[in-house]
Amino acid sequence: GHLSFLCFLAFYTVIMVAAYSIIPYKTPWCMLSFLHGMILLAGVGAVALVKALPNLPARAAAVALLSIRTRLVSRSAATFAAWSMPWTARVTAMTQPEHVMSGT
Repeated sequence: GHLSFLCFLAFYTVIMVAAYSIIPYKTPWCMLSFLHGMILLAGVGAVALVKALPNLPARAAAVALLSIRTRLVSRSAATFAAWSMPWTARVTAMTQPEHVMSGT
């Protein structure tokens, strides 16, 4: 049951990464099709890692390290997005015309 699903998920993810690597049209939202598989496989790996540890303190330390690592990765991704797309904040913040915002 679970093993066959994991094999399918791994196969699906690898095939989708290969397919989207070959096609020349690359956009960020194309990643969504294989990113789901990567996220699920990462979760399975994290659970397997924690279960493989012998005692509760080691498991707690692994969970803490995985949590810290996840937080650092998400923070660096947000920083990269803000740095690489400086117009995003301006576009999303400008919900009204300038003359309405300035009060004139």
